[in-house]
Amino acid sequence: MKTDEVKFENSVKFVASHYESGAFRRHDAWVRIFGKKGFNWKRICVAASVICVILAASAFVYMTLDLRDRSGYKEDKNIETVSSPDVEAGINFASLEFIDAPLSEVVEKIETTYGVTVSGLPDKELYLTLKYEGTAQDLVETINDALGTDLKIEQSK
Repeated sequence: MKTDEVKFENSVKFVASHYESGAFRRHDAWVRIFGKKGFNWKRICVAASVICVILAASAFVYMTLDLRDRSGYKEDKNIETVSSPDVEAGINFASLEFIDAPLSEVVEKIETTYGVTVSGLPDKELYLTLKYEGTAQDLVETINDALGTDLKIEQSK
């Protein structure tokens, strides 16, 4: 016989010689682990209920709070504007921030902020995340480079 078979035979003989009726009952094992009282089911149910309430409240708070409202973003969807015209040079500089904003809204914001008309808006909807400070012409060129579009400033309003 091989050594593995000998070990197996010895293990079977050991278990057979020490086996007692009822020695492997589930109830006795629980008593050995947790004592005669066993589980305190009432305490466990209360703890589980508290955990469920905490998780539900956390999910509610997470789903209802808008993180942008707490971080100082304006209410105007995904766009923040700060204008400061450069009167001496006659050029209008502005700071714009777009966060996953549709290109159509970006163009509309450029037109209202700088007082220009932008043409060449593509048919498919593109989205833009960008923080920019400068002139309308530079901003349009930056958008064209980033998105591969062909926007042009037509005229001043």
